[in-house]
Amino acid sequence: MSYDIYVIDQDDKVIYFDFAHQFKGGTYSLYGTNEAWLNITYNYHKFYAEHMKDGINYLHNKRVLGTLDLLETIISKMKGTPSDDYWEATEGNAKAALSDLFMLGEVACIYDKLARWKIS
Repeated sequence: MSYDIYVIDQDDKVIYFDFAHQFKGGTYSLYGTNEAWLNITYNYHKFYAEHMKDGINYLHNKRVLGTLDLLETIISKMKGTPSDDYWEATEGNAKAALSDLFMLGEVACIYDKLARWKIS
């Protein structure tokens, strides 16, 4: 099980970048994707739940710009480094995935300041 996390615009459409990004999660596009999307494994849920009510689902339908400070704070509190095994439920892996999500959100806000998270 995993979370597909998208950044959507005011019309509920996924934002597409002018370039392909290489953020990799539980699933990813081999050659990158222009879609403002990241897949994160459910294995990290317990680490996110320590910092956000409902874990990563807390972000659903919230404005990206309004959550970047929160994400940055959580990332700064998390410890550890990522392991070579993406699926391993470590705080370092959870931190790395959240860092990618933060960067995805930052870029998406350049395209639409009112962008929102959509988690499915």
